[in-house]
Amino acid sequence: MILKAFKKAYITIKRIGRLTYPCMSIDRICLGNSTAQWLKSKNVLPSQWGLNLDRQDLILTSGITLLAFNSPGCTYLVPQPSGVLANAKAIVLFDTYVLEDAGLSSDEIIAMLLHEIGHNVHRPPKNFYNQNSIHLGSNADEELFADDLVRHWGRGLHLSACISRLASFDKTRFESLLTQERLRRIKDDDAYLTTIPI
Repeated sequence: MILKAFKKAYITIKRIGRLTYPCMSIDRICLGNSTAQWLKSKNVLPSQWGLNLDRQDLILTSGITLLAFNSPGCTYLVPQPSGVLANAKAIVLFDTYVLEDAGLSSDEIIAMLLHEIGHNVHRPPKNFYNQNSIHLGSNADEELFADDLVRHWGRGLHLSACISRLASFDKTRFESLLTQERLRRIKDDDAYLTTIPI
């Protein structure tokens, strides 16, 4: 009976193109208990981001792992590559103290994490050329593409608020033409750099 139910679920998953199993939670991208506990305390576990299954699949299959970094330093003992680390291609580190000190809301933290995930799942295509961003620095297109993922996923205004709050918290890191352009593009709802739906 259980095998029959599993086969039916597998066929359904295969038919609708899902890459994950129904019981696979997106929260499994959290590395270590302290990461999951901190995210849970802020009500920002990945399962609370309101992502549809296609977006969860994109993140899960991209090999993204979240790891809380507790300033000024922390240690995470890396076990043999198994579980969440077996498929890890990118680890998104986030500094819990900076996020708390800057006073980011739950929605702003989610937007920031999605932006960092965007660096891995929504990169500029090879040989991409955007003449409007040349003066903004060498990594401008990567930042704008990551922002576009957050905007596509409906959290652009939260990202704008996050960037503004971090800029007022740490002016030296966010005082740039690129930051101004990022905020302007989100506020003015400028055209996306890609027409590919995310």
